[in-house]
Amino acid sequence: MRMKSSASTVERWAAIPLRAIVGYGFIAHGYAKVANGPAHFIGILHNIGVPAPGFMAWTTILVEIAGGLAVLVGAFVPLVSAPMAMILLVAALTVHLPYGFSSIKLQAVTASGAQFGPPGYETDLLYLACLATLVLGGAGPFAVGQLVKDAGLREGERALQQALLKYADPARIEPVEAPRGLHASLQAPCGHGLLLPAGKWMPLSTI
Repeated sequence: MRMKSSASTVERWAAIPLRAIVGYGFIAHGYAKVANGPAHFIGILHNIGVPAPGFMAWTTILVEIAGGLAVLVGAFVPLVSAPMAMILLVAALTVHLPYGFSSIKLQAVTASGAQFGPPGYETDLLYLACLATLVLGGAGPFAVGQLVKDAGLREGERALQQALLKYADPARIEPVEAPRGLHASLQAPCGHGLLLPAGKWMPLSTI
């Protein structure tokens, strides 16, 4: 039982390295397009037949930088993953597919350094796999999106409980022990709460 608990604790952190490499990678690629001059990237899109290359170039840069930052901090990961995946698919099908699978093709090592051939679609697939894992498995600890969601849920639960207390009939409310199996974060320190009509449980610690 202890081994299973330890394994689940470790698994919670599995998303952190994925967020780090995907987020940083997209930001780095987006920044490189700006640093090298957007006109250069616009020309590339024009040469491979992308319609409205100017608009698509700036859209790609925005998605890479903003999407990369969102993944890095764990915010709106399912939402930003869709346009990020589209960029990867377009790159794989229009640029990298003719050069095969491998993204690293060492051809020679000369006095000037290592010489590589055109990259394949391997890296695109790796990024896609990372995004799919984050969408299906969650963004993990320290994810801004989850922190905001949890804060909103706590505020909503508090407002609902206060409303129930305000309008509930006091004669029908009685203190009871915390139900067995109730999540620890919802239990009052004393283990007591209020049993509202229709069997609703209200822990005293949240009031």
